Amino acid sequence: MPVTEPKRAHLAGMTAPDLVRWAGEHGATREAGLVLARFLLGRFAGRRVDDRPARRLLDAAARELDDSLPLAEAVPDADGTVRFAVTLSDGEVVETVLIRQSGRDTVCVSSQAGCARGCVFCETGRLGLRRNLTAAEIVSQYALAVRFLMQARASSASDRRSEPGGRRRAGLRPVAGGGGCAKNGGEVPHPIVPNLVFMGMGEPLDNLDEVVRAIDALIEPLGFAVPVRRITVSTVGIVPKMDELYARTKANVAVSLHAIDAPTRLALLPVARRWPLDELRAAIARSPRPVLLQWTLLAGVNDSDAHADALTDFVLGRGAWSRPQAATPGEEPHGFAGPGSPSPEEEPHGFAGRQRGTGSPSPIDVRVNLIPANAGPDPKLIAPPLQRVRAFQKRLADAGVRTLVRMPHGQSVGGACGQLAGARRLGQA
Repeated sequence: MPVTEPKRAHLAGMTAPDLVRWAGEHGATREAGLVLARFLLGRFAGRRVDDRPARRLLDAAARELDDSLPLAEAVPDADGTVRFAVTLSDGEVVETVLIRQSGRDTVCVSSQAGCARGCVFCETGRLGLRRNLTAAEIVSQYALAVRFLMQARASSASDRRSEPGGRRRAGLRPVAGGGGCAKNGGEVPHPIVPNLVFMGMGEPLDNLDEVVRAIDALIEPLGFAVPVRRITVSTVGIVPKMDELYARTKANVAVSLHAIDAPTRLALLPVARRWPLDELRAAIARSPRPVLLQWTLLAGVNDSDAHADALTDFVLGRGAWSRPQAATPGEEPHGFAGPGSPSPEEEPHGFAGRQRGTGSPSPIDVRVNLIPANAGPDPKLIAPPLQRVRAFQKRLADAGVRTLVRMPHGQSVGGACGQLAGARRLGQA
């Protein structure tokens, strides 16, 4: 019978304490373990590290720890956004998006292959849940995007050196043939640390243990050292898990709301059947930090002045928001036949109150993120005209609700909100 080699632990999911323990199991002192952690995690994150650990430990790490990254096809959009189709070790495909803006880059990672939550305007929901990702698979997506940026920086520097007078060229060099593979990069003197959002494929709170492990690895000071204030975890509102998320990480939280009246929200988000809005609002109010409310604007579905007023009542604790609303069986909201992305451009307005911690009808500390719908699985669900988007935003702002519009990025390559299709894009699902 052939001998099966044990699966190696992956460096991407490890922190300095993990490596110190691993080194201790190999007879090393804590100090030697820290030297090893600084070297391995720093190199993996693209940092320049001068202290080298003992050869014996390095050899053992080479045998037992995996530091490879998955194959990733990088498809750039003309607006600078890059969508990565990442093929995992078992052949599953997830998608990661790098949003490039002047002075700020953001990496949008997936936490699951597919998703069980079935939001009707999201391509990922059509896949169903295929499996959860490990912390290492999540961190590897961030590492791929960072190495892509490192290569872009190196290429830009090379271009400037080669041009007469050293003039600077703006933007990314296009990937040959419209695609390409992100490969291991070298070290850079000043590490690249993009923002991070868990807004890719999957519901992060359905894979909370691995998501928290990934955050711990990403904020590790000897590794990528991502400031936790620059990490956002998005959820459709898995109420029982929200308090656990608050307790286990200081990352920012975003909640997909999309509608206030029960029939419309249930038609858009099947999860609304399990956790009514009063429970969700109470969970939001318990957050120790401001929460981002996400509202995908759909023409004729949730973009009217009445919808804006209902959202205002929800935020400010007014009106009938706290009374449980039961959808009538078979009832569908007017104009919609239900099935029965730190950010990009921001234009902040207004302010919603700061009282939090109870479910009482008082203002909750939130910011509303308006997202004009992108093309998705239902061709009838489209974005309203920009004039209507601005009117919706102004109505919220005039009522005292802090709000912004998140303009689309990566639409032409399927990298915008709701467009990540994973294996379905490749004809594997």
